[in-house]
Amino acid sequence: MPFPPDDDEIRSIRIQGLAPLMSAKYLFQCFYDNAEVLAATVLRVNNLMGDWDSDTVRYMEVEQCGFVEFASHGIAQSVLTSYNGELMPNYDDIRYCLSWDTQGFGTRWRFDRAYQDRSFFGYNWSAHEYDAKAVIKLYKDSIPLIDLDKDSTYGVAKKRASEIEAAYPNTRLKLIDISLTQYAGHRELSSIIHQWNQELYPMGNIGISDLHFNCMYYGYSKTKEKELYLCFNEISQINKVCYVFRTIKLSELLECFCEFNIGTRTLTKCNYCTAKPEHQLRQRAWIFPWEDAASCGGEEAKLPAYMGCCSSGSSIFFAGGMVPLPPPDPKTIGDYAPSGAVYSFTPKCTRWQRHDWSFKKEKPNPLLFEVNGNLYCLARQPIGGLIKHPTFEVYNSRSGECEALPDPPFYKLEREHSLFPGPRLKLSCTIVGTKILISSRLESSNSPIMCFDVNDKENKWREMTSLFGGKGFPFDGRALVLDVNDNTHVMFSFRECEIYVSLLHSLDEGSICISEDNRLHGWFMLQDLMGDFDEQSYTFVDLGDQKVGFILCGNRLSAEKWDNDMDPCRKARALIVVIHYKVVDSTCLINDIVACRTFDYNCHSPSIYGNKLVGSFVA
Repeated sequence: MPFPPDDDEIRSIRIQGLAPLMSAKYLFQCFYDNAEVLAATVLRVNNLMGDWDSDTVRYMEVEQCGFVEFASHGIAQSVLTSYNGELMPNYDDIRYCLSWDTQGFGTRWRFDRAYQDRSFFGYNWSAHEYDAKAVIKLYKDSIPLIDLDKDSTYGVAKKRASEIEAAYPNTRLKLIDISLTQYAGHRELSSIIHQWNQELYPMGNIGISDLHFNCMYYGYSKTKEKELYLCFNEISQINKVCYVFRTIKLSELLECFCEFNIGTRTLTKCNYCTAKPEHQLRQRAWIFPWEDAASCGGEEAKLPAYMGCCSSGSSIFFAGGMVPLPPPDPKTIGDYAPSGAVYSFTPKCTRWQRHDWSFKKEKPNPLLFEVNGNLYCLARQPIGGLIKHPTFEVYNSRSGECEALPDPPFYKLEREHSLFPGPRLKLSCTIVGTKILISSRLESSNSPIMCFDVNDKENKWREMTSLFGGKGFPFDGRALVLDVNDNTHVMFSFRECEIYVSLLHSLDEGSICISEDNRLHGWFMLQDLMGDFDEQSYTFVDLGDQKVGFILCGNRLSAEKWDNDMDPCRKARALIVVIHYKVVDSTCLINDIVACRTFDYNCHSPSIYGNKLVGSFVA
């Protein structure tokens, strides 16, 4: 490619057909998690100025479009290849329509104040926004400096644009050069749409009814692929809470057979991942009320942190948590107040809503379960302090009412042995059929596993002494149990940095026993692949077809950027391990790790101090 040279190659892309609420900050956040972004610019029809040329007017025919400049041409190329045609975050009907920014609009922020006013440049370590001058200073070694006056610079840029056009064949969709308002109802529109279908979507077509004029909402296909949704709770240093959903297509994940060699302690990529290295965890939606961007939860003024999370039907429910209170000093971290509010997120339509009902009492950092279509919520804290009775409640989906349930017996013991009431319980839990099993990991309780059967009309907690020698669960957090039949189950748990697969049996008298307990020998794999990413959190998820996903998330402060006063927000890594299992008979269980994938990304929130994986779901 003869032009541009290596030191001044094109590194910005154009995004066409943006919705009205898609700002420059929104575009920046769309790519920031997986790419190094310098600036994002959004131009609208009402931004037109008299001294802009006719090329600008031509680009503005579809109301508004955006431009994003990346740190290098290679990063821009990767984004263009992997994002084009995919759904944009927080929308279920708008897809990325990307092309090379051959006119150079995405780089004019370097010298044009009008473009600077319509651009966003990211955050610094203290969550304050960068300006154009700061970005140019930070990237002075990679951004070509412009010392010409505005008029001559504009002329040079326009001259070079024609040369760039020749060097970079425009791969954008033909439809975006047409004013849809002008061509609405035109007989040639159907053939244009057919041509667009063949270029971008050879496997499926859209029709005129799927296009909403002026903003170009793309209908694509009526059937959407299943995706793995990972939900993260991010908390910034300025008491702002954000929930982010990141996804990967299930077909992409299950095609992977990357293998970790215990002998060499290295990960060998499979042929599929070698041929398609662009697969990433992408932001599908985020709920960040304090951000001036197109958040799918923008109407919610305050969002609780540490909410419990579970799926029910086609929605993902959240409940309880702690609502940040404004600190007395804006530079300090304030307190939190417990909450009993209930929210839900529907992946199909990317809709986040707060429900008009809530639990009777606040539930900070709760465990949330769905059993028989009802929601069970247990406060992860003994009675006392901010927590009032009942700590355990159920929401009956038929009656639409909440009912108080008895507190676990060891909650009283925890209160007696705790000098300072607070979120001190380290609960372990799982669901086996209609039985909710929990235990405490604190030495003060020394209690066995407690069982609450939702079908038991007496509503009593009973000891489950048939598991683990009458002691509590040997793991922290939540295990996944899948039903093979009414009496046989497979449990997946994470104990002391090892993955265990166990075969469970439900006995007639109501007890549960283990007939096989297999360790997958993954300690070296998890330690080596996660590296120095600490503060780890994990979940298990049923992927179907006798496959289970184990997702481990860790965080790392990007300390290498502190010296340059750049954004030190936490880097994060997600490790996805795919486990295949098969129950041969009532006493034989076969299991193996069939694939390992790691994904590195930047957290969404600026200047955060907490990032936790709170749930994983297939939708």
